[in-house]
Amino acid sequence: MALDTYLTDWSFLSANRVDVAVIDADHKYEKVRADAVNVLHTFPDVQWLVFDDYATEPADVKRAVDELIEEQVLVRCRPIGRGKDGRPWEMKGYKAYDIPEGMICARGPGSANKKAPFLDVTYLVYPVPVNPLVQATGIISFKTEGSKVWSSHFGEGAWMQPPGGEVHDILFMRLPFLPPASDGVWEVLFNRGRSSFVLSPEGAVETKWFGVRADKIRQLFKIENERFES
Repeated sequence: MALDTYLTDWSFLSANRVDVAVIDADHKYEKVRADAVNVLHTFPDVQWLVFDDYATEPADVKRAVDELIEEQVLVRCRPIGRGKDGRPWEMKGYKAYDIPEGMICARGPGSANKKAPFLDVTYLVYPVPVNPLVQATGIISFKTEGSKVWSSHFGEGAWMQPPGGEVHDILFMRLPFLPPASDGVWEVLFNRGRSSFVLSPEGAVETKWFGVRADKIRQLFKIENERFES
């Protein structure tokens, strides 16, 4: 079976009993974390998760696994994949490593319901209704540093947490040159996976803009292009 584990709804797999899952697809941080969370949500019987390239991908695989360990979503982790007789092992065409390649972890008591990251992610922004050519009007990115909002066409602004102090599915955003809000204050409503959002002027009901993660769009093009036969 071939599928994109990041874009696909995993619910059709839930009838299967799985005790051990190997995470070895796209090694980008958000994809590794999403795969692990999907495994834990979809397969209640799974007890062990094995992560490939934990040691060789510190900025992505290791980061995702270490976060899940800190949140106690994963426990009793130990390295695996040493070279024969404890000797260094070689990645073909690259270099030799004197560290274990992977990591195996048990399911922990922590919750895997942490929201997918939305900070420092590129979103393509479309008007509502979408124009006939489905062209993005600009780009928006919610920044970690200083709670800033960067945009390609609408100036720089800021995002704010809702009352209560926690970031939920709704944010407030000030972006002065995003029409038609005269004072530039917007309500940002994310979907469950935070892969997209809708924008409405503060206090209004009507949606004016729609944003979707740029990597989601690229994934769709990649999938469709792969369906052409050579």
